[in-house]
Amino acid sequence: MADKPNEAPAGAAPPPQTMSKKEAVKRSLKKLGRGAMPLAIRADVKRRFDIDLTADYAGRLKAEVLGKGPGARKPAAEEQAPAEGGNGKGPAIPLDDILTLKTLVDRVGADRLRTLIGVLSG
Repeated sequence: MADKPNEAPAGAAPPPQTMSKKEAVKRSLKKLGRGAMPLAIRADVKRRFDIDLTADYAGRLKAEVLGKGPGARKPAAEEQAPAEGGNGKGPAIPLDDILTLKTLVDRVGADRLRTLIGVLSG
């Protein structure tokens, strides 16, 4: 049976796949360990994956991969749990009350409302 022209011979290595520099550094760190220095990472990436990168860039990618660099994911404000009870010094003021107060300020003015609060609290 004849081989198809697109197929490689049975004993040949598969064609090289393109790999990102970050992925190469990640694999190198897996082999060398977390404490590997950027120069060692650079040499390993060049030898194993034939990818050129500077030691500085290898160090930055290492920091990203390990979650310590500027490219590392930081939790967004929406993902953090909201604080309960306001500032911890007393109960929080409900949003409806704040909106009602804003309506009063708009209607009667801040100075007149301050005077009214002074009379009621004093």
